[in-house]
Amino acid sequence: MLDPVNVTPRSKILPMKRLRIILIGSVLLSVAARAQEVSAPVPNPPAQEPMRDAKMPAVQSENAGDHQSWAIHFDAVEVFQGQPGFHAPYSGRNSLYPGDNFRQTSDADLFFDVHIWPGGEIYFNPEYYQGFGPGITHGLAAFPNAEAYKVGKYRGDVFIPRLFLRHVWGFGGEQEQLDANFLQLAGKVDISRLTLQAGKFSVTDVFDNNTFAHDPRGDFLNWAASDALAFDYAADSLGFEYGIWLELNQQGWAARYGIFTVPRVANGLATDGHYCRAWQQVAELEGRYL
Repeated sequence: MLDPVNVTPRSKILPMKRLRIILIGSVLLSVAARAQEVSAPVPNPPAQEPMRDAKMPAVQSENAGDHQSWAIHFDAVEVFQGQPGFHAPYSGRNSLYPGDNFRQTSDADLFFDVHIWPGGEIYFNPEYYQGFGPGITHGLAAFPNAEAYKVGKYRGDVFIPRLFLRHVWGFGGEQEQLDANFLQLAGKVDISRLTLQAGKFSVTDVFDNNTFAHDPRGDFLNWAASDALAFDYAADSLGFEYGIWLELNQQGWAARYGIFTVPRVANGLATDGHYCRAWQQVAELEGRYL
């Protein structure tokens, strides 16, 4: 098995006397315009599993118990960060640039969520991206801008980070309401359920979730706060890969398993085609305590 690609930079600043790093001017200008329309209620509402925490803002239907058949969301974020320069007696290719270094990133996402059959949904997310993080995304282990990719763009580009199919099997019994977000249609589902998802998405869409710090658009920008810094998960230079995810959810616990492709080279965009030897498996057991 190839080692999974680490999308968080692990290079650290070399020790030096009186090193001071002043990160100033961190400005998050979040422009979020969201449009969502709900068609007639689905006759037999499907079970649905939330992909991520509901931290990502979304317009919800007036009736919290409604079942959505489709939804469209739009989100745009602009981040400006920098530092005024510092003395560095030595530095390397992967060090933070000691001179004046102010950078910006622009992200704009569309999310199309569609119910296609009882228990089945398709999610499609095209994204526009432009910009760089401070130091061209080098020199800091806990990078301060989680909206910055490893591969920056002076001119904006459009790509597809997410395109996947999800199906949920409910086992009956008590139900719960799932609220709408970018990667979740609202609806009532069986608490006891099995979810299968296949396609292109991020490992951290379904693993290493955290109620308070998991989405840089809604909480903390630092990569160490968005995800566990030591979690070395499979991802290309933009943070996404192809994979299959399976989850069994119960009242007090949930068990998750996933298998994902890895890039051909570290932090590259091309996927390694040797699927029988180039992959990553992830397992997670979650216990809930009230």
